Amino acid sequence: MCRGHHKPFKFLLSAADTRFKELNATALAALVTDGDVFGTRISYRLPYINALTAGKTGPEISKDLQAEANALWTEVKALAASQWKPPRRMSSTRGRAVNE
Repeated sequence: MCRGHHKPFKFLLSAADTRFKELNATALAALVTDGDVFGTRISYRLPYINALTAGKTGPEISKDLQAEANALWTEVKALAASQWKPPRRMSSTRGRAVNE
């Protein structure tokens, strides 16, 4: 939808568990075929889950998570301020670059 409206977007890998390196790599490989991915990863940690039940965010529950939130916010602001062009992707049926 963002690509069709020429709006900047990137994918975010969230609930990324470092114990599942192959799964994370597979997810990343699938996402990059459709667009860019934020460098920041949101980890799979209990405070994020507990925050949902309290109506808060992870960093409000655990200050240890503040660095992830700050890093992501820095990337989001940079994307919003950029002269972003939609990434070209390969058509799976025709084998040529397309933008929908």
